[in-house]
Parts: sequence; C-alpha cells; structure tokens
Amino acid sequence: MLNPEIVERSAAVLPVKLEGSSTNPERSAATKAKLIAATIEALHRYGYAATTTILVAKNANVSRGAMLHHYPNKVALILACMKETYEAEMAYYRQELSPIGDPVERILRLMDAAWDCFKSPAGVARTEIWMATRSDADLADQLVPLYRSEFERSKRGMLRLMKEAGIVDEVFTYDFLTFSVATFRGLAMSAALGTPEAEIRAAVDMVKDRLRLKISQL
Repeated sequence: MLNPEIVERSAAVLPVKLEGSSTNPERSAATKAKLIAATIEALHRYGYAATTTILVAKNANVSRGAMLHHYPNKVALILACMKETYEAEMAYYRQELSPIGDPVERILRLMDAAWDCFKSPAGVARTEIWMATRSDADLADQLVPLYRSEFERSKRGMLRLMKEAGIVDEVFTYDFLTFSVATFRGLAMSAALGTPEAEIRAAVDMVKDRLRLKISQL
C-alpha cells in the first residue's frame, strides 16, 4: 500500500489531484503521479533491483496495461521518476528560500533545504538510481545526459545565490556545489545505516560553517 505522504508529494509535482479528475488528461496525469509515488516508495524501501514494474503497478493500484501505456519499460519509468523528483526538489527550494530576504541567510538555508531533500524518500530513491547506473548500461545511457543537465541547472542556481551573498568566486561555487552534494548524499546513506541524528546534524552544520568562513573572508 502506498504511503499517503509520498503520494501527496508526488502529486504536488503535477497540476492535478489524484482523485476526482474528470478529463482524460487529468486521469492520465493522476495515474502517472501514482506510479511515480509507488516507484519512489519501492526504491526507498527495497532498492533498485527489487523495484520492478510489476511491483510498482501493484502498489500504485494501477493495471499493468495502464502502466505500460505510460511507461513501456523500467528505464522509462525510472527516467520519469528522476525528472519529476528533481522538479519537486526545485519547487521545494523556491518555497523555502523565497521568504528569506537576507542573501547570506538564504544561502545557508539552502544547505538545510538540500539536506531535507537528500534524506527524504525521494532523495534516497534518487541515490539508489544513480548507484544503479554503474551496472545497468541502458539506464546509464538515459540518465548520464539527464545528470549533466540537472547539474548544470543546479550550478546556475547556486552561482546566482552565491553572488547575491557576495561570493563571486565561480571556481569556489562550483567546487562547493560538488562538495555539498557529495556530502549530503553520503550522509543520507549513513542515516539509512543508523548513524545518530546528532552526528548527521553536526556534519550538515560543518558544510554551513564552510560557507560562513568563506563569507567572513570577503
């Protein structure tokens, strides 16, 4: 059975409700949202290898035929999941950062928001997918270009936020983005293995401290 919170988060990516849709496009979008939510939950709970299209269709309460109509194979489903979760993360960042007027506080809040995303079910699911590209050539062929596109988009956003906070060193910005992403992804795996929250939080704060140090040197 689907976790309602995951269903709600996935549905938020799409401009429709999961129930009560009255038109074919809305029903189609709602079906896709349920399939994406079921994919996230399966990846989070069972890992990539165990996340089959049969399992996803069953947990989403969607017929096998309906699922194959939207996503003809596992790679297509996973690719859609990656795209939707990335857009959901971007929406979350905008939601969290837009009320903050001070640019320094805004970039620091970004670190907390990023950690929220990496430790979430969707964040863990994305890590599972990235790890799977090492042994799945078909998946890698589809996802490596997506990864590059997402990272370039993230670099542009980070560059803008850093400049607003007074950090104009582009090399530092790009290096820091790589560092923070790698750190949060690793921390998410550590959390899944049972590392105490206090230890995880201390590591997140160290990432923020590196930013504070850079800002203090301006």
